Amino acid sequence: MITYKLIISILLFLSSTVLALPTSTTTTTTNTNTTTTSPSSGFSLPRQISYPTAFIGPRQEEGPQTFCKNYGPVVDQTSEHSPYSVDCKQISINVGAGGSWKWMTGPKQKIIAKYGTCLVGVEGGEGVLWGNWLRTGNEDVVWMIEETLKLPFYNGEKVGSKGTMECSTLTLPHRDFAIKWGVWHT
Repeated sequence: MITYKLIISILLFLSSTVLALPTSTTTTTTNTNTTTTSPSSGFSLPRQISYPTAFIGPRQEEGPQTFCKNYGPVVDQTSEHSPYSVDCKQISINVGAGGSWKWMTGPKQKIIAKYGTCLVGVEGGEGVLWGNWLRTGNEDVVWMIEETLKLPFYNGEKVGSKGTMECSTLTLPHRDFAIKWGVWHT
């Protein structure tokens, strides 16, 4: 049986521990383009991920990262249903400072970046089995967006594309797998 004095002792210990921690504030940018400021308490709760299928959101503290190579040709998918080019450019700006995404191949595409009408999605390429953990860096996403923005716009404001590249796995360190990527409307 827990006594009243034991509970009070635990609460006092916890409150004194919290008071001893740094009181600086940290600023975190969430994936929804809002910034929240909270006191630094020595521990943090998991960040919300606004991507419907991403397992781990971008880690901006990493700095510029690239985990992909052998970028294939960019295939123009521009149509009246494509995202606005300014929204895609904003993704490039938002992730440009750094970060990476870990994602698992499966039956559906994984959305790794989204802003306004534009999203960037990835999926395993031909012959890649489901269940492989892959990693994509912010520089890879910036490359996808910048190459897409070089394509002719629809009505001077919309653009879309798809392509292929090879990205590194988390489970087999020296092995890369083919992926398909796309820039399309939400």
